[in-house]
Amino acid sequence: MIFTAAVYILLLVSNKVAAHGLITQINGANGVEMPGLTVVDGVRRDCPSAVCGGQKDTAVIRDQELGSVKASALGRTLSSGPVDPKRVISNFMKPSAQARAHTRHFLQARQVLNDVASVVTNAGGAILNGAQDIADKTPFGGAIKGAQSAVDDVAGALPGNKPGATTPSGTVENGFKGSTGKGLNKGLPSASNDGVITMIYHQVNQDGAGPLSAEIDATSVGTDPRAFKSAKVIQNIPGVEGFSTSSTMDYEVKIQVPSGMKCAGILNGVKDICIVRVRNNAISGPFGGSAAFTN
Repeated sequence: MIFTAAVYILLLVSNKVAAHGLITQINGANGVEMPGLTVVDGVRRDCPSAVCGGQKDTAVIRDQELGSVKASALGRTLSSGPVDPKRVISNFMKPSAQARAHTRHFLQARQVLNDVASVVTNAGGAILNGAQDIADKTPFGGAIKGAQSAVDDVAGALPGNKPGATTPSGTVENGFKGSTGKGLNKGLPSASNDGVITMIYHQVNQDGAGPLSAEIDATSVGTDPRAFKSAKVIQNIPGVEGFSTSSTMDYEVKIQVPSGMKCAGILNGVKDICIVRVRNNAISGPFGGSAAFTN
């Protein structure tokens, strides 16, 4: 009993210390699919903790940090620090020498940060962040996932929400490399005729839940915190103040572009870019992600 209680307490603490969610993909009404702007290849999508690496590319988006050395207007991630929208957009639109060099520098910086993070994790963070992994491997793991799924189904049935799908075991992110150059001929994902954008939100663990809020930047390509305007989330994800019983789940999220908003951002010759940013209201966050699209 004492051991069980200790594991339970550690699980709760680990969720409060490190828990996340992100946009992994945006699905354009024009049929174009593009990875989210924080996505990093090689990150496991089937595990919830920092020990397994499942939190490396989720963004912490805190108003007081945005636009500082610590975080860009899109927040910061464990793997790369301030989120740079050029990394994904340049790779998607045209695999130029500039984009490849940018990616190479990013990967080198990420490796340094990962080495530092590994030292911290091995020094004790594993005890907290690994508690959920331990619980999942016990005989109770299946029961926990089953209860989680049942609660999520009920919450997903509430107005404005839609049930999610459990991320398949063995899923590893490969959207960045897999999308290289695909936008060169097809362009960016587009909003629908009635101004709705559709994205996939991956909830890493319990503190990465909903409800989500959204903002859209139509001018600065995600570089100016002041350029973001509030947008309505018309299909949200389950949760209360950023917390739910779910982990390693994928949800479809829909955002309504404000009436009259026209995408006018420009990056490396690519025109008419908008950036959407979503985040929850978790006390230890907020956590979320971002994506690029066009009208």
